[in-house]
Amino acid sequence: MMKKVGFICGSSVSAEMWKNLYENSLDTSNWSFKEISDFTGSNTGNITHRYAACNLFKEGIDFIHYGMNWAEVSSRCKLLIMPVANLLDGEDQSWLYHLLKFTNGVGVPCILMGVGAQSSMQNEIPQIPSDLIKFFDEFTKAGNHVTVRGEFTANVLEHYGVTKNIHITGCQSLFLNGHTKLGEIIQKKIQNLPSELIYFSQFLSEPNLNEVFNKLSAESKYVLVNGCDSLMADIKQNKIGKLKGVNYPEDILSKSKIFVSPQEQCNFLKTSGDFYVVTPRIHGVMISIMAELPVVCIVHDSRVRELCETHKIPYCNIKSVCNSPTHSLFNAKQFGSDFDQNRKKLANVYFDLFKKVGVTPSAKLFG
Repeated sequence: MMKKVGFICGSSVSAEMWKNLYENSLDTSNWSFKEISDFTGSNTGNITHRYAACNLFKEGIDFIHYGMNWAEVSSRCKLLIMPVANLLDGEDQSWLYHLLKFTNGVGVPCILMGVGAQSSMQNEIPQIPSDLIKFFDEFTKAGNHVTVRGEFTANVLEHYGVTKNIHITGCQSLFLNGHTKLGEIIQKKIQNLPSELIYFSQFLSEPNLNEVFNKLSAESKYVLVNGCDSLMADIKQNKIGKLKGVNYPEDILSKSKIFVSPQEQCNFLKTSGDFYVVTPRIHGVMISIMAELPVVCIVHDSRVRELCETHKIPYCNIKSVCNSPTHSLFNAKQFGSDFDQNRKKLANVYFDLFKKVGVTPSAKLFG
């Protein structure tokens, strides 16, 4: 039996759901708010982040879980992967020792993918629990690897003495579309900008972005709801409530869309009209790039800025959005050859890493 790449899930139920999502056969059309929240970790952007990791390997994916026998996993998998995001945010991450025990027991390399540090716009080094630093030290010294969002996250780990097997790759979702000249395709559409706006909404618990929501939700053709928040809950009940500081447009119910599957979301963006996108949601940006749409990211914290800078994605600040016509945000924003060259540079980091751990890159990485 040819060994695959093992995508680590928490349970057999989760592994089966992820297998179905990967094969585009997971039906979430009738899911409740709670079902969506539980599966996505309260943020559908997490699914894009994780799904993208499955597309990097030629070997294919074996969806495994912690309850499996270690020897069986070892016989089926040549590498384990665990896509994670905001690990370095000062929160307790003691669950990672379960991961370390599992990977040590299986005895094949593991890659933590897409790790990021959380900070303010001033990029202060966050306070990280000592147990988490100990985990990274033990995990990497055991021959495992960590891919990180950018230089800031790498610097945070270095500050705490973790420098072994750390690789700056940005987010793996940059490679959901494997076209070799993706940036040039998007840049041509920027030069003849579509008239309809799509807005991927932020969490409504982020009041610093309320003015952005009020403006862009009113202007947009569709609002794609990322966060499992009061808006998503209201949409599921087909009844919009009131929220301090938030002004819902009258047509918010009809224009709001909820997607769990990245494939379905991308298909909607590609087939429902000609759109451009402005959003503070980084995985809204990534899905838009996957769908080859003009996009500008609204940067409001260090994690979003780090990803935009690592990927060379055009971005602006909150003030620019609120004080300017939305289409004008694209006047000085460029994709094109710099974006494509940078993507090749990041792909080369994956190539080198995959060679070390003995796996073959997917054709999508050759973009």
